Amino acid sequence: MPLAVTDSPLAVPRCPRVAVVLGSGLAELASLVQDAVEFNSTNIPGYPRPTTAGHRGRIVIGALAGRKVVIIQGRAHLYEGCSPRQATFPLRLAQGLGAQSVVITCSAGGLGLPSGEILFLTDHMRAGPGPSLGAQGCAVPYDATWISLAQRAADKCGISTTRGTIMWTQGPSYETKAEIRYFMQRGARAVGMSTIPEVLEAKKLGMHVLGLALVTNAAAGLGATLLSHAEVLACGAQMQTVLKRLLPEIVRVAP
Repeated sequence: MPLAVTDSPLAVPRCPRVAVVLGSGLAELASLVQDAVEFNSTNIPGYPRPTTAGHRGRIVIGALAGRKVVIIQGRAHLYEGCSPRQATFPLRLAQGLGAQSVVITCSAGGLGLPSGEILFLTDHMRAGPGPSLGAQGCAVPYDATWISLAQRAADKCGISTTRGTIMWTQGPSYETKAEIRYFMQRGARAVGMSTIPEVLEAKKLGMHVLGLALVTNAAAGLGATLLSHAEVLACGAQMQTVLKRLLPEIVRVAP
């Protein structure tokens, strides 16, 4: 349905309980929100400006699956020149509006997983120096109970999913074949350039976190073609139908 546009989220008399961060190619999932009000990030002081294709830089507030939600429609990455503090501003905004739980989605390269696979994150690793956001000692960043409920909901919908660890790299260049072999040896099932800074910030804020990676391409050396962001966006677009069925169920069972 058409979105109403206003200047400030403070003008909306709602208190969203669940936040959703939409990764590359997933912006259209915001169309699921009912009674929606949209905010352009340019009207929000301190909001980082996404420059990567597929990231619109908008906030959408409304209802989804009977829950009040705030949708972060696109993100800014560290490789765009943002500091970890700047890149995670939308998480603090969502929590300040009332969100207690957050679904953090991303597109990722598959390490032995086919394109189109949906991976619920159970842990993560960081290649090289990782973002420091004060969430030290966070041994269990992802909500195991929420993962189980979400995976059960996916099963009922006939949607295949799996679980595993993602490797975070800062980017913007894709990984080398040697790096991918190393990541696989360490037990990673996917690799991406986002999500982990947001996860760490969300845990620092005391939020429940569900990480969902959409495998949009085979990682370097594992596929027949060269990697490209266009491939990522195309696969994300193809998965919209499946994710439009799954996301409401994930939100429905959020803590």
